[in-house]
Amino acid sequence: MRSAVMQALRNHFPHFPFAFMHLFFKNQAHHPVLNRPPQVAAMREGIDLVFNWQSLKVFHAEELQHMLWSDIEWDMQGLVKIVLPGPSWPDGRKQITWLRELLISMSKHERRAFVRFVTASVCKPTPGNPIIIQPQVESTSSSSSSSSSSCAVKGVGEADKKLPTCRTCVNSLYLPNYSNAEVLQERLRVAMWEEHIAFD
Repeated sequence: MRSAVMQALRNHFPHFPFAFMHLFFKNQAHHPVLNRPPQVAAMREGIDLVFNWQSLKVFHAEELQHMLWSDIEWDMQGLVKIVLPGPSWPDGRKQITWLRELLISMSKHERRAFVRFVTASVCKPTPGNPIIIQPQVESTSSSSSSSSSSCAVKGVGEADKKLPTCRTCVNSLYLPNYSNAEVLQERLRVAMWEEHIAFD
């Protein structure tokens, strides 16, 4: 029964944001759908077209969250496959090492926030579609011509003031040239939780 329900959900709602779906089903046991907003009623109607909504009662709320919004678990060996340096940075660069070590130390909640920040998804990246780490660059006006510009990697002192940015469409994280792991940790966490100021 459970496997059939889960397969039906994945097949018919591949892009549905399941982050808070467990709360919806939990609340439905106490609040009639007629007292909910029209969007919730429409959601329930859509699910009922796929399978009997009552069959979800076999799950606990925690089970729904676990199976619909997959837990993000990784180790260093796994991170080497899904968090890769771009062509401008070698794999042994210290910022890449610091980032992977930080990701290992993160809680499950923080890992989800990181993945959502970089990929706009709640699912862990795969080796076939990894997160690519690029050096953050800036445009500087040329002293010889006001119309020309060049790109240069930010200097260490200036980089420590910057936040990481990302391009979620290509799973790219643009990381400033931070001077130490502590600065990287502080600036990345600010960007993760305040993603509207670092989201590209």
